[in-house]
Amino acid sequence: MDELTKNFHWYLAHQDELAGKHRGRYVSVADCSVVGVYDDEFEAIAETRKTHTLGSFMVKRCVPFAEEEIPTFHGAYFP
Repeated sequence: MDELTKNFHWYLAHQDELAGKHRGRYVSVADCSVVGVYDDEFEAIAETRKTHTLGSFMVKRCVPFAEEEIPTFHGAYFP
């Protein structure tokens, strides 16, 4: 499993706990731990890139699972 996938699974396992501490803010997750908390998504990426390579960390807006926005895509497939 790659680092990004590991970090995402770790985030999901701790999502509600993290939302209790950092609700509405952006968390940077690397090495299966929070390495930064920010008010702005772009700042989170820029700051985390200083110490971690792209693809080795994730940035996610922190909300409880029940409030997670799940995108819905509508379209047609034409082979």
